[in-house]
Amino acid sequence: MRLSVEGNYSVAVVEAGGFYQDDAGNTTEFPAYNSQYMDEPGTIDWKLTTKPQAQLGGRSVAYAQGKTLGGSTARNAMVYQRGTASFYDLWATAVGDTSYGWDNILPFLKKSVSFTPADEELRGGPTGTSDMTAFDPESGPLNVGYWNYFVPVSAAFAKGMESLGLKETPTGMNSGEVLGYAQFPAAIDSETQLRDSSQTSFLKAAANCAGERLRIYPNTLAKRIVFNAKKAASGVVVSSGGPEYVINVKREVVLAAGAFRTPQLLMASGVGPPGVLEENNVTTVNANISAGLRESLEQYPDDWPHVEYIWNAAGQAKNTSGDYLALGTVLLTHASLGSVTINSSDTANPPVVDVRWLSNDTDRELAIEGVKRARALAASTGVIITEVAPGPDVQSDEQIWEWIKANTVTAHHATGSCKMGRKDDASAVVDAKGCVLGGVSSLRIIDASIIPIAFPGQPMATIYGTAEKLSADINGGHQC
Repeated sequence: MRLSVEGNYSVAVVEAGGFYQDDAGNTTEFPAYNSQYMDEPGTIDWKLTTKPQAQLGGRSVAYAQGKTLGGSTARNAMVYQRGTASFYDLWATAVGDTSYGWDNILPFLKKSVSFTPADEELRGGPTGTSDMTAFDPESGPLNVGYWNYFVPVSAAFAKGMESLGLKETPTGMNSGEVLGYAQFPAAIDSETQLRDSSQTSFLKAAANCAGERLRIYPNTLAKRIVFNAKKAASGVVVSSGGPEYVINVKREVVLAAGAFRTPQLLMASGVGPPGVLEENNVTTVNANISAGLRESLEQYPDDWPHVEYIWNAAGQAKNTSGDYLALGTVLLTHASLGSVTINSSDTANPPVVDVRWLSNDTDRELAIEGVKRARALAASTGVIITEVAPGPDVQSDEQIWEWIKANTVTAHHATGSCKMGRKDDASAVVDAKGCVLGGVSSLRIIDASIIPIAFPGQPMATIYGTAEKLSADINGGHQC
């Protein structure tokens, strides 16, 4: 929207999937269905599985990713949460650009969102606090608000948190502070209570205003980037289910295929490690791209959470006749690093994703302690009668680890496979403007793959804000 409407650029949107409203109906539009259908591949998912993980007993894990207009904003839990102030300041330091610091990035985080406070009369229960200064009433088009119903177990969850010494975050986790607990706002339309994705917000607004400056190519797979003799990106080879054809560009190719598909497309186009390209009979254009899933910090700031707890549907309950509460334990500070590579030059085939979760001793220790804390939290709610999983017989660290090995799944949110960095950083794929380094030009990346360090929570809000910032750079005349 920003480029085609505000920048007056002609934009072609190439998407391998279609419109999720047509392909998946209310299974993705209705927020309450999220927990039921999140891990089912369905018709709008890439059906990706990870490489077998030795540290998890050789299991491959399903990893949901949106294959539809709107991408994973049509598949996710809709949580709108910004990072800690220190996260953005560390980002600025890592890339040598103060514009990514908290004070400077905040206007871009605000720009994409139209926030509606909770209607507690309709909800029938308290929501908690929201810092209205964290939002701009004149912004948008993404709708963010609260569901018009109150889940009674929320009060029990809050009670458990308080008993463990954790306090409610006074600003609602969107003002640079995330230690504590809160009820997250979500990307939903406050009037219809339906999911608001990048398709129903930004793309819809652009379609209504940009006219012929916007062309949408649904059900069209990007196969590889075309480079001219000067190594400038000049087009994209695509297929809409039939013969391949080329969409030519006059200015830039912007990749937004996500943390797995963006590095895959780069490597299929000759931008990547020479050894990988040679193995897959791809001519090297640029020996770049580290394809590692973000950078690990040796020490995290004091305002950075180590573990996130999310209560959700009780997937391991064997008896469905009762009421159950499940606590998801998510590691936010971890040293294990994954990677993305290819074993085929054809992007119709999946990339090779080796997540390597819990392959580090410290991460394993933190995971075990995280399960122990989850048990203490559940016991403190006052509503738990008995434990279903891991179960009362699982008590020692060794027993807990064996249970973790057999049950670990993804909380999604991969980042950093095309990390942003300084131009002298050998592991950086893009610079602070999102431009691909190493000798190619007219090629930019704007998605989760460029986030250079692990994110403390749910990254959707930050990805929107980063897109706002880099779109402003383009509209301001910057060209890769």
